[in-house]
Amino acid sequence: MCFDGPMAAFEDPRRKGRTAGASRAPVLAALIALAALGAPAPVMGQAAPTPKLSLPLDCRPGVDCWIAAHVDLDPGRGFADYACGHLGYDGHKGTDIAIRDLAAMAEGVAVLAAAPGIVSNWRDGMADVGVREAGRRQAIEGRECGNGVTIDHGMGWTTQYCHMRRRSVDVVTGQAVTAGQGIGLVGLSGKTSYPHLHFALRLKRKIVGPFAGLGQGGKPETRLARRTARRTARRTARGRPETKAGRCGVGPGTLWRAEALAALPYRPVVIFNAGFAPRAPKAGDVRKGRYRQGALADDAKALVLWAELFGVAKGDRLRFRLIAPDGTALADRLVVLKKRQARRFQYVGKKLRRASWPLGRYRGEVTVTRRGLAPSAATVARRELIVRPAESP
Repeated sequence: MCFDGPMAAFEDPRRKGRTAGASRAPVLAALIALAALGAPAPVMGQAAPTPKLSLPLDCRPGVDCWIAAHVDLDPGRGFADYACGHLGYDGHKGTDIAIRDLAAMAEGVAVLAAAPGIVSNWRDGMADVGVREAGRRQAIEGRECGNGVTIDHGMGWTTQYCHMRRRSVDVVTGQAVTAGQGIGLVGLSGKTSYPHLHFALRLKRKIVGPFAGLGQGGKPETRLARRTARRTARRTARGRPETKAGRCGVGPGTLWRAEALAALPYRPVVIFNAGFAPRAPKAGDVRKGRYRQGALADDAKALVLWAELFGVAKGDRLRFRLIAPDGTALADRLVVLKKRQARRFQYVGKKLRRASWPLGRYRGEVTVTRRGLAPSAATVARRELIVRPAESP
């Protein structure tokens, strides 16, 4: 769950007492600052120059951060991302980049300006509390973005950064920023249930998908008419996504820099967290960062392999394998999912039925396969666990 409202008018506590006119930097000064930062200078009569985007998080995609949801490019009911998949939900207006858990949030993951520009708005001071907590929906009404920053890149282009950590925002209105400059930390503020950055790109207040980019007319590229969207959804559900030129995949007008695009390959389903536990784990404990350990005592009551996933679909096949040091399978279970879910938590384990577990290195493997996709397209997560002698009392 994530913020999906229009561009928020952030409160700026450091601007109280100023008039709206006095708070705006002069247009000429802003253009000079943008030029100094390396932003393209506008030319009269030409379309707005497009910013080129760097990664907005200081992380390693696929290792310690993952795309959890894409921009919805379906103009009607339903959802379709730029690859004609369903990693997201109806009406989603940004790219959500998630981090592993609340422990990672506490350690601090920097939010970075994706392109040079001028800070036009910001908010800080909201608590890092999940929206599902009692009373939170009412408490954040009108402030769904949470703590955040908006950066003006000139000629109508803006980027917005939402759900940042309380008291981490490190920029002020009117400040010039460079691409890759830290502006705060990932948090859990606003309308969200897990720590992530909601990154929204707009041209003249209209959402632009950074992967799809702009069409030939220089307008935000939806690329999916209502009829095409419905057909695509049906084909994707059958495992046969549309592949005609211009229908699916990264658009020719993508806004990502080449190195950022290379770091963000499309993944229809994501295993973003996995590990072992000595008992049946609770999802809430996993999301707090517990069960990160790479070792357990040989008297553990159970050996449990768990995983968290984004973007699972009805019919997806989840296979959990837990392998002992001698190569035998302690557990090998196939789970066929019965419904589509934005996020799913699943585990498989084995109870201790002897004096102790054999010492050594155990391996866990979680594999997700989807009908219609080649085996090479399977999503796999592998983890290792060392079982050591229990400490004497």
